[in-house]
Amino acid sequence: MLPVFHIGANKAGSTTLQKALFARHPDVYSLAKPVPNVDAEQAVAVLVDACDSRRAGNGMPDADASRRLWRQALANVGQRVPIYSHEELIRYYLYGQPDAERFPNAVIAMTGPLRVVLVVRHQVKLIESLYIHKANSSNFLTAEEWLASQPEWFAFGYRFYEVADAWARVVGKENVGVFVFEELVNDSDSFATRLCEFIGIDAQVGRKLVSKRHENVRKSERTQIYAKLRSSFFPEISVGKALPAPLRRAWRSYLEGGRRAQVELPPSWLSRIKEYYSSDNRKLAEGYQLPLRSYDYPL
Repeated sequence: MLPVFHIGANKAGSTTLQKALFARHPDVYSLAKPVPNVDAEQAVAVLVDACDSRRAGNGMPDADASRRLWRQALANVGQRVPIYSHEELIRYYLYGQPDAERFPNAVIAMTGPLRVVLVVRHQVKLIESLYIHKANSSNFLTAEEWLASQPEWFAFGYRFYEVADAWARVVGKENVGVFVFEELVNDSDSFATRLCEFIGIDAQVGRKLVSKRHENVRKSERTQIYAKLRSSFFPEISVGKALPAPLRRAWRSYLEGGRRAQVELPPSWLSRIKEYYSSDNRKLAEGYQLPLRSYDYPL
């Protein structure tokens, strides 16, 4: 069986797949989240650092050293499919200029032939969910401020076809599986069947493991309100840490209760985001036969 790299995307069911499927399926040898294999993590970290376009002059990693670490990580794999799952492997700085294929090439030099899993999500919904997940601290930012702080990631980091195509040119298109998050939400059985068949593991077991599972639930409205108030009035003080353990648990339970948080992206950003992704989404829908139109993706 070929090893599998699950590269994300962010806020597209990664935690659910990591905890419900990859960590529990008897046919899978999980190498990363939720319980990282130290050798695999070290090997991939070296590749990420070397391929990060934000750091000039890194050069390519030591292929012999990374292969040695990878072999050590697989020492107990047996007949299982090794899966390395980490949603940060979709980040924009690993692809694009000056060489869109540098990270895929570095990975395959370490692993040999492999398969890649990419789970895509409607970019506007993904960005909204990412904002709610991130804007939850003493450094609270409005959606406008947050988008402006790192637009290359928060707003413009999810051209899925470009990422899938970079991998396809290195590992072969037949070894790149692109799956739709909205199908995981609406029909987890079909999603799990297709994913398991692509990976090469028992689909019946996979369906049972994924069914009705939802990890990393969206933050509550109360959590967002508290983050905004704390940032404005007492950014250096954590109410929870100042309380005794029983009260701290009660306070956390209260904050996490109630309605899930909602956000609307600023109109000026919304139009730019939709325009930026539309052509890439059309290529993705056609190239991988995905029902993106039925889920109202920007096209």
